Amino acid sequence: VAFMEKLCGICMPILMAAGGSSEMATSKLQRLQRDLKRTKEDLKAKLVQCNVSALKQLDLVKGGTGQWDDKVTFYEPMKYLNEDEKDLVFMVVKDKLRQILDGTAPDSFMGQ
Repeated sequence: VAFMEKLCGICMPILMAAGGSSEMATSKLQRLQRDLKRTKEDLKAKLVQCNVSALKQLDLVKGGTGQWDDKVTFYEPMKYLNEDEKDLVFMVVKDKLRQILDGTAPDSFMGQ
């Protein structure tokens, strides 16, 4: 709440000078606050997932029972991408694999 009050104190004079209304500003700021809260919750959930995964892997590495997972996965970056980003990664990987298999991959990509 204190952050929003400070933000309103900064933004209101600018908005009023530009001919806007306080109701419009309040509505936009409330929408922004909801979006930020949702983003914070999403990031917190991802952090919890990362921490749980790290602890499971650490237990396996240190000789734990290994009962949590069938295999050790040290990092799964695709888990943290949105669907469009995943599609892009798969398309790039598919294209690069095709280039490697048919011999058209650039030398710079092949490390030559």
